[in-house]
Amino acid sequence: MSNERQASDSTINKWFELLRAGLSNKLAGGSFVVGIAGSDAHYLMDPGGAGFTWLYSTSYTATYREAIWSAIKAGKVSASGRKDLGVFALNNASQGSVIQVSSSGSLSFKLVQQPVTGRKCTQITIRDKNNTILRTISNPTATETYVTLPAPTSNNFYVVKFVFAKTDNTDYSHVWANPIFVKKI
Repeated sequence: MSNERQASDSTINKWFELLRAGLSNKLAGGSFVVGIAGSDAHYLMDPGGAGFTWLYSTSYTATYREAIWSAIKAGKVSASGRKDLGVFALNNASQGSVIQVSSSGSLSFKLVQQPVTGRKCTQITIRDKNNTILRTISNPTATETYVTLPAPTSNNFYVVKFVFAKTDNTDYSHVWANPIFVKKI
């Protein structure tokens, strides 16, 4: 019997639909629909067992907790089915960022995966605004993987999905890294 932790296809398709609908707003400096996991579970024996949200913040302190909300609103988060971590940077920009790229330029992805639950990363996929898989990396052996792709022909965003599994593939989870937006110049 398989033990899976992943968002449903309908949830992911709706998320991409909302991201596409809000693309021009985000490129103009607005906000976007941030994907998060069930991160308020209070299971003493399995914290984060029903979903886990990783976030990146440089300003969090015990007295400045607003940094958590700021990181979530900025999209500097990844939604994990369990506690495994997957994040990416695009042309040195972090998740939630807007970058500008000329049509003659390129996109340099830094894909970072860190299993923390006894699983291993079995697949990384880079997807564009249409949820089209642009590149698949199977069984990455290094924590960091680098991929270069041509610049898009129109405004776009990129999302990265990580799959983590036990060696017998009976227990796996997905991590969805929030997008980085690309404004074509």
